[in-house]
Amino acid sequence: MTEAEIVDDMLKRMSPVDKHICGHTSKDRLIGFHHGVGTSIRNYYRLWDDNNPYTDNSDPMGDFFADQVSQRIIEGIWEKLNGGAVTT
Repeated sequence: MTEAEIVDDMLKRMSPVDKHICGHTSKDRLIGFHHGVGTSIRNYYRLWDDNNPYTDNSDPMGDFFADQVSQRIIEGIWEKLNGGAVTT
């Protein structure tokens, strides 16, 4: 799944309470979701898998490292909850 597809899938699976919490968190504080929500995203969508065509875990500082991808997904969820369109 692409990042945008994961965002849409996550939005379908999130509870109203989780949507409220994410949508009402300021964007600059979304890093706080890295360990809980981010870990779930990385594991559920197998972002650590070597065979995942959307991630490259050989470079921990790269744009396609699982941590960075999951953070963009969290930000994409936040953007959609706040009326924006996800472009990734």
